[in-house]
Amino acid sequence: MGGVCGFRIGWWLFGVFSPRRASPAASVVVRFGLVRVPLHFVRGVIGFSRALMSWKRGRFSSRPASTLGFLLSQEWRGERGDDGAGFLLLAVVSISGEQDVLTGGRRRRSVLGALVSGMRPMQAPKNGLVLVPLVFSVNIWFGVDDFGGMLEIVMRGVGAAVAFTLLSGAVYLLNDLVDVERDRAHPVKRHRAIASGDLPVMVAGISAVVAVLVAGAISVLISAPLVLVAAGYLVLNVAYTFKLKHVAILDVMSVATGFVLRAYAGYVAIGGPVPGFENGVPGVDIDVSPWFYIMTALGSLLIALGKRRAELTTAGDEASKQRGILGDYTTQFIDALIMSTATLAIFTYALYAIDLGDTGANVPADNTMMVTIPFVAYGIYRYLYLLYVKGEGEAPEIVLLRDRPTLINGFLWLAVASAILLIHTIGTVNGG
Repeated sequence: MGGVCGFRIGWWLFGVFSPRRASPAASVVVRFGLVRVPLHFVRGVIGFSRALMSWKRGRFSSRPASTLGFLLSQEWRGERGDDGAGFLLLAVVSISGEQDVLTGGRRRRSVLGALVSGMRPMQAPKNGLVLVPLVFSVNIWFGVDDFGGMLEIVMRGVGAAVAFTLLSGAVYLLNDLVDVERDRAHPVKRHRAIASGDLPVMVAGISAVVAVLVAGAISVLISAPLVLVAAGYLVLNVAYTFKLKHVAILDVMSVATGFVLRAYAGYVAIGGPVPGFENGVPGVDIDVSPWFYIMTALGSLLIALGKRRAELTTAGDEASKQRGILGDYTTQFIDALIMSTATLAIFTYALYAIDLGDTGANVPADNTMMVTIPFVAYGIYRYLYLLYVKGEGEAPEIVLLRDRPTLINGFLWLAVASAILLIHTIGTVNGG
C-alpha cells in the first residue's frame, strides 16, 4: 500500500507536461531551462530541487500536477530538430493568472476550509451568550427527579446556540460579499476567504442561504418565539451590513442590540413566557430579570466601543479608508462613551444582583447574589486594562478568549452564581 501511495504522489508531483497541450491563454514561465544530458544533468537536478522547495513554500501555483514536470519526449526533440543525443527539460512552469494574484504568495485553502474560515469560527463563542439565561435560571429547571424535562430544557438552549451560530456565520459571509473590494485593499482583511479568492462568491452566497435555512429549521423545532427572535436578528444584521454600520453611534448600538437578541433567544428557547404565545416546558416556569438584558446591552456596547477605539488608534490617518465610519469618531469622544458605559454596566449588574422585589428577578431574597458583583467589576476593569494599557482591543473576541485572567474570572462568575441559585433553591425546598 505504501508503494502505491508513493507512486501516486510521485506521479502527481512529476506528471508529464506536454507543451502542445498548454493553454494558449496561459502565461507560461520556465523557471529552469533546457539541460543537456549528461553534461549539465547535475545542475538540472539541483535546479529542480531548488524549484521544488520554492513550490513547497507556496511561491508557485496551487496545481503542481499541471505546473511541475519532467519534460522528456521524442516529440519535443523532433520539434527542436536536434540530433539523437536528446534533451532533458527540467522545468518548473508557473501558470500565472488571477488566482496567483489573489493568493499573494501563499498556499490556497480548500473551498471547505475557506468556507469555515469565512463563517468566522473564532466569533462563535459570542453565541455562548444564548446559554447564559440557561445558567441564571438553573435553580428553576434543575431537578434530579425530572431528568427528562431537565434534558429537554438544556437541549433547547444548546439548539438555540447552534441556530444563532449558523445565523451569525451567514451574516459574516454576507458582510464579506458586500465589502469584498474594500477588504482586498485592507492589509489584514485581504486574507479573508472571499477577498483572497479562496472562497468563490457563488459558493459563499449559496452557503449563507443554506445556513439561514438550517438555523430557521432548528428554531421552528424549538419554538415559534425563537423563530421571531432569529428573524429579528437576521433583519437587524442585514440592515447593519447595508446601512447601520455607516451611521455613527447607531453602528455600535446595533452590535449591542444583536447581543441582547442572543440573550433573549436563549430565554425564549428554554421556555421563557412570551405574551401571545404558548411557550415553555410543562411544569417549569422560566423567568429572568429585565436588568439582565440591560446589563447585557451595556456590556456588549462597551466591547463594541472598545473595538472602534482600537481600530481608530491602530489605523491612524488611514482609519477612514479601512472603515469609513471611523472618520466620524474621535478617541476623546469614544473614551467618554466607554467610561460612562462601563460605569453603568457595573451599576446595572448590581441592581440585578440585589433583590428589589421585582417580579421575575430570580435572585435570592437574602441578597447573596451580591457576592458575584466583584467578578463582573473585575471583568470590565480587565477589559479596559487590555484596551488602554496593552492596546489589544481591535479583536476582542480573540483577546478575551486568550486572556487567562478573563477566562478564569468568567468561569468563577458563572460557577459562583449557579451555586448560589442552587443552594438557595435547595434551602427553600428543605424549608431552610
